[in-house]
Amino acid sequence: KATFALAEDIEDGDYTFDLYVEDLFAPGDKTSDIQSKAYDCSVWVGERLEIYPDDVEGPYGSEIQLFWTDGKQIENWDSTNERVATVDNDGNVKLISIGTATIIAIGGVNGKETAYCRVTVRERSIYFLNVEENPVKTDYVIGDSIDLSGLKLRVDYDNYDVEYADSGFVCEQGADYDFSTPGEKYVKVHFGDSWTYIKVTVHDSYGMSSSVYSVQDGYITGVSPLTEISEFIENLTATGEIKVYSGEEEVNGGLAATGMTVALNLSGTTVQTLKIAVTGDVNCDGECNIFDLIRIKKGAAGMVALDGAQLKAAGATGSYPNAQDIIRVQKQIIDS
Repeated sequence: KATFALAEDIEDGDYTFDLYVEDLFAPGDKTSDIQSKAYDCSVWVGERLEIYPDDVEGPYGSEIQLFWTDGKQIENWDSTNERVATVDNDGNVKLISIGTATIIAIGGVNGKETAYCRVTVRERSIYFLNVEENPVKTDYVIGDSIDLSGLKLRVDYDNYDVEYADSGFVCEQGADYDFSTPGEKYVKVHFGDSWTYIKVTVHDSYGMSSSVYSVQDGYITGVSPLTEISEFIENLTATGEIKVYSGEEEVNGGLAATGMTVALNLSGTTVQTLKIAVTGDVNCDGECNIFDLIRIKKGAAGMVALDGAQLKAAGATGSYPNAQDIIRVQKQIIDS
């Protein structure tokens, strides 16, 4: 460092002066080449302290450690720009913000030799990107678009920072995924200057079907009385998980009954719901007996209202049952 002072009575004008550098070592003095383990900054330690002019570069938030050996004592460490990089009494350099600073070491045999190392601090970059939590939806049909709701990524930076990102993703149809054919697909998800992949499944179509029952207009009809829930589900074909509900409560056993709801779930999301109509089961207990006959007669007489599932169970085509529907229920009771 050089400090200049001007006399108070100096006259206005242009002035020139010369600076001379005096070497504090004799040619041929012994030196030893010591490498910095962090960023390969070569440090010469001996009668003269000298550092190769190559920059030391690292992301902000990380640390650089310069190693001095051969018993040379460093009297003082300093940084020319502590907003960019600081250095402690042990020579540990902390990179603070983007920019350039020079780290200075003063010491050696007479305590006056000086060594310099320029440090360049750059923006941190992503070292590793990994899926912490998969998206909620991982099942699709041909022609669908990707839905990244629920996706969480672990972001590891090269300065050892770790973050968890649940937004800011980029994923373009055609460039990063193609749902034009069925099968397992890997979707490329970009975050910052890095990317990772998530695995999804693309189906030809989804929806419940059956070779035993009829699936139409939001109802499953043709279900025989006294059909167990397990048997009912076995007679359905679908991609995904099938659940049966009575009102809001899931039903895992007993009889399938008129008015129950069948739900198809993909990746935890309900994609289809259907109402069950058990043939002849107008009073919604899964059986067909005299109580169903009483119920349908009351419905035909306008004494009670039957909902859509009950009308389907009776085979009615109108908004209330008629004589033909009553006869149909009577026949079902006899057949049962």
